[in-house]
Amino acid sequence: MTALDPVPELPETRLMLIFRLTPAEARLAARLACGESLEEASERLAVSLGTARNQLKAIFTKTETNRQAELVALLWRVSDLAISASLVPRQ
Repeated sequence: MTALDPVPELPETRLMLIFRLTPAEARLAARLACGESLEEASERLAVSLGTARNQLKAIFTKTETNRQAELVALLWRVSDLAISASLVPRQ
């Protein structure tokens, strides 16, 4: 077995700015992007599964996605683009 590097967390403030997520929605989106299931994320964030589902619906609307896998892919693409842009020297 090979140990995997820990998954880096997405900055919640970046998710809030890019997608206009609330702080609670950004926290949930970041947890999902790190590979947690909705159930695991709701437990870690100490919210009911029903609340997490409602937040996820709002996240889907704001990000124009329909499935968790699609959402996670979008979040990582946006994060990679933002990180890449910050590494480019400004003229």
